[in-house]
Amino acid sequence: MSTTPLLPKVLGWLSALLVTGAIVVGFLVVGSPVEARKRKADGERIDGLSAIAQAVRQQAAQGKDPHQLAEISGLSKDQVKDPVTGKPYDYSRIDHLHFELCASFETDTSKDSSKSESDSSGYYGSQEAIFKTHTKGRNCFKLNVKDKPTY
Repeated sequence: MSTTPLLPKVLGWLSALLVTGAIVVGFLVVGSPVEARKRKADGERIDGLSAIAQAVRQQAAQGKDPHQLAEISGLSKDQVKDPVTGKPYDYSRIDHLHFELCASFETDTSKDSSKSESDSSGYYGSQEAIFKTHTKGRNCFKLNVKDKPTY
């Protein structure tokens, strides 16, 4: 028969259970590291799309009418390409007042009740509101060169 007291064993098991519970609660509240990476990549996509939209509007104000992504000046290489695939975002000119930007997202924010389009404190900070609400997969956004961005 063992002479080891029962109390240290019980405390050890309770400690292990509490630590495990804290980890599980942490994942439920914050999300997994994989989900955090997906949100970060989507935030970079939103940053890039916002920068492109701003550059197109600036050029339109100067009377320029870029028809291809390569014709849009003032952008870094990182702003025009997907942070994961490295492929450029899709840009098309619809007419002299409208253009379209497309990107593929890894998360779905369309049903996220914790933020609204006008909420700049959601996942992604202060980019254009239109890009913040998206579904998982390919999303295209039709924009006007005359519109002021909403944040």
